[in-house]
Amino acid sequence: SEFASGRSERPDSIPEKNRMGARAAAKRCYEAYETALRLYPDNASVLNNYAYYLSLEKRDLERALEMSSRAIALEEGNATFIDTYAWILYELGRYDEARTSMRQALSLDRTESAALPLHYGDILYALGEDFMAETYWRKALDMGADSAQIEERLARLKQKEHSAQQKTKGGNEEKNDKNPKAKKSKSKRKPFPPAARGKSSDCRINDLRNIYGTHADSGSWEKKGHKERLEREHEGREP
Repeated sequence: SEFASGRSERPDSIPEKNRMGARAAAKRCYEAYETALRLYPDNASVLNNYAYYLSLEKRDLERALEMSSRAIALEEGNATFIDTYAWILYELGRYDEARTSMRQALSLDRTESAALPLHYGDILYALGEDFMAETYWRKALDMGADSAQIEERLARLKQKEHSAQQKTKGGNEEKNDKNPKAKKSKSKRKPFPPAARGKSSDCRINDLRNIYGTHADSGSWEKKGHKERLEREHEGREP
């Protein structure tokens, strides 16, 4: 998945000595869970915690999903267990199913755990619902989620929005390059040159007649009121 849930450091950012210690600790953790599972195969908490641990490690996800499903069957209505199931679905890339399960977890939750809105935000982000993803991330922050994790998500969201804007801008420019007509601005009627403004009324009418392609004589223009209308238009006066 794009975001690491419950871990603020990337594996390659951890010193080698610490990574060796982490691997040793992970091995001991696996052994402890396997022992507990053999002793208590139907213990819902063991099944859930082991499944969630596997999801964080991104290992044996199908097995983790089976254990999570068993935990939910043993203890129905447990929002934490359903959150685990939804998160494993997310890690498997089954985002629509993950959203459905997480909605159920949120509706049942009475613990006010910040992990649930944080996970739901990640699922929504994977589905392209950026606005609602940000909403739930901020809700998780208000509920006590690690601020560094939230800031990382918000920064990535902002970068995504910026990239989308740049892509849209580039696409529009490319489209305009392929369509020369789009570059042309609407032609505006040019005013008469200054020299024409000092001519007599009849001269101005001749100029207007040439522009408008009118072949009527000066008398018919005056009779029909065209002369006054075109003079007003030429001089920029209101009718």
